[in-house]
Amino acid sequence: MKKISIKSSALLIAMIVGMVLMILIVGVSVVVSQQSRSAGQSRDGKIAYRAALSGIEDGLLRYKFAQANQKLSQVFGNYSNIQISSEEMIPKASYNLSIGLSSLSAGNYNNLLDPRLKQKITLDNPIDINLTPLLNIEDSKKKVRKVLIKFTDPYQKNALGQEREITGSFTAMNVKLIDTAEYKTAETQLIKEETNTVSTKDSMSVDGIDTLCLPSSECHLRLRPQFATLTISTEAKRISGSQISQGGKYIYLAIEAYDANDEIIDIPTTDKPGTVLISSVGIAGQARRKLEAKVDAGSGAYIGLFDWGVYCGETCNWGTKGIDETKNPN
Repeated sequence: MKKISIKSSALLIAMIVGMVLMILIVGVSVVVSQQSRSAGQSRDGKIAYRAALSGIEDGLLRYKFAQANQKLSQVFGNYSNIQISSEEMIPKASYNLSIGLSSLSAGNYNNLLDPRLKQKITLDNPIDINLTPLLNIEDSKKKVRKVLIKFTDPYQKNALGQEREITGSFTAMNVKLIDTAEYKTAETQLIKEETNTVSTKDSMSVDGIDTLCLPSSECHLRLRPQFATLTISTEAKRISGSQISQGGKYIYLAIEAYDANDEIIDIPTTDKPGTVLISSVGIAGQARRKLEAKVDAGSGAYIGLFDWGVYCGETCNWGTKGIDETKNPN
C-alpha cells in the first residue's frame, strides 16, 4: 500500500510540475509574441510616417509645378496607391495622395465675430479661391453654383491694442470671377466683376458659377476688401479711399458656398478661404499615418504640416473628420 501511495504522489507532483511549466511556457510565449507584435507595429508606424511624408513632398512639388505652368486645374484630385518600396522590402510601403481645397465655406455667416471661426482679413489683401475642384466633378448637382460673401466694416487697433470699428468708413469689397486658363489672354480672363459702393451693404453674391465657367476653364474667385469713406456734399455722395492708407486696417469675413441642389458645400472652416489642402496617408503593413499640408493659394505661402498619425489595424478612423481609411483611402 505504501508503494502505491508513493507512486500516486510522484505522479501527482509530476502533473503539477508539468502544468506549472506549461503555464510558464504559454505566458512567456504570449509576452514574446506581444513584444514582437509591438515592435512590428512600431516599425510599420515609422515606415508609414516616412511614406506619408513622401506623399506630402510629392503633393507640394505637383502643386508648385502646376502653379508655375498655369495648369492648376490638372493637379487637383486623388492619387492612389503610389508605391515607394522595393520588391524585397517588407512591409511594402505606399501612400495615397489628395490635393484639393480645405473648404470653400469659411467663418460663421450669422456671426462674423464668432471667436471659434472668425476670419480676419487685412484690407487690400487679395484672396484667391480656385473653384476648379468644385467644377470638374462628374455629378453636375454637386458643382458650385453660388457663393455668398458677408463682411464687416473696417476695424483697427488703437495705441493700447484695443480693437475698434472705424467710424465713417465701410468696406468696398471687390469681387471678380476670372478664368486663368492657359489659352486665355489678360483681356479675356475677366468673367464677372462687382465692387460694393453702398455703405450700408454687408454682403454680396456671385451666382451661376457653374454656367459662367466653361468645362475647359480654370475659374478663380478673387476677393479684395478695400477701405472707403462716404462724404456728403451739397450735390451728391461720393466714395473715396484710394489715397487712404490701408495699413493696420482689417475686416471680418465669412463665405457660404452652395451647389446646384442649393445645399451648402463643406462645413465652415477656420482656414483662410482659398487654402489648398494636400493630404497624404502613408501605408505600411497594417499601419496608417496621415499628414496634411496647407498652402495659401493667394500668396503661395506654405502654412504648415499637420499630423493625424495613429497606428491601427484593419480599420482607421481619423479623429473628428471620421474618415474610414478602408472605405475611402484617398
